[in-house]
Amino acid sequence: FRLLMGLEAVLGFGLLTASVSWLLSIYPVLEQRHSLAHQATLMHEAELVTGTSIFNMNASELHTVITEITAEIVILRNSMAQFPVSYYFRGGDKKMSLPGTRAQV
Repeated sequence: FRLLMGLEAVLGFGLLTASVSWLLSIYPVLEQRHSLAHQATLMHEAELVTGTSIFNMNASELHTVITEITAEIVILRNSMAQFPVSYYFRGGDKKMSLPGTRAQV
């Protein structure tokens, strides 16, 4: 009976450690998603405040901005492919969630 109690304690500790490790491994993916959404929101707000579109930038600056955003999207897509459960996590703030971002073209 004591052997079963010890085995139960070890198994419970192992499951607890595995669940905490799993949750901590998802956090970087969620942070990348929030970071990209926040960047898109800030770009949209900057367009509203200044009254100029991103497409009015000169070609080299526009190329740099689009290249950086594309790289972040590719990294986020690959990260989310590794953790598809992260699709079900909801961002509380509209500025920090991808569905809350809007762009005017």
